[in-house]
Amino acid sequence: MVGIGSGAILMPAFAQRLIAMLGWRSTYMVIGLLVIVVSVPIVALFLKESPEESGLLPDDASVARSGAQKQNSEEGLSWREARHSAKFWLMVGAVFLVGVSVHGCVLHLAPLLGDQGLSPQQIALAITVLGSSLMIGRVASGYLLDRFFAPRVAMSIFGAVLGDRSVASSGWNSAGFSRRVPDRSGNGR
Repeated sequence: MVGIGSGAILMPAFAQRLIAMLGWRSTYMVIGLLVIVVSVPIVALFLKESPEESGLLPDDASVARSGAQKQNSEEGLSWREARHSAKFWLMVGAVFLVGVSVHGCVLHLAPLLGDQGLSPQQIALAITVLGSSLMIGRVASGYLLDRFFAPRVAMSIFGAVLGDRSVASSGWNSAGFSRRVPDRSGNGR
């Protein structure tokens, strides 16, 4: 979970520097090669399909040498049963809506900041700050999810975001400051 946040912290400045030195086409190729050269070997080395491949039981206990029976990895609902469950479709809908909203914001952040007159270096810094916030938020929400009932934690987080967006859409941010920014002509928006 921390890997995505780490990448969001490190990659914007790295990519921006590469773009300034090599151009965007070459930078795209360098980053793609980095994914293949760094990520693929790490995944191939450390990814295990089941705990039994590492000599462990699912609860991290060592496998007894007397030949402990392999637990059934096919527990739960079949695909057909899950597909016909209302809970399944509620979860799919929730994950889809959260994913679309988060990725829609992240994908359009750089162009939106560029339209506000920020330099590419400032945009990279803003995305780095977003990545730091993402990493802190994941650790904090994981801590809360370990200690409290998960649906209530999720409702609290989404309720806080909804409240903040409601306040922000009224022209004020959550700290009580006006978010009206003068445009290039000096008029407030």
